[in-house]
Amino acid sequence: SEQFGEKLRGRLTAMFGLEQSRLVDGADLRDDLGLDSIDLIDLLSALGSEPGAPELVPEDFLDCRTVGDLLERYTAIVTVETQHEVA
Repeated sequence: SEQFGEKLRGRLTAMFGLEQSRLVDGADLRDDLGLDSIDLIDLLSALGSEPGAPELVPEDFLDCRTVGDLLERYTAIVTVETQHEVA
């Protein structure tokens, strides 16, 4: 979702001092942005603590390599949770 994309990029900027222009979908979290697995856990914890956010389990994101991967995985989790709420 575009809303989450903005939230994700905002958090990456605020938490790690990354410029918005570097946060394209194809940016590699480790090689291009210099983030490690601890950074990813911190990021997911911050995103998951926002009001209305789904529960984010770090293990679900460990194979994400790029900003786009994070967006896709998050969207999939939100879609599944929304379907459960409707059912």
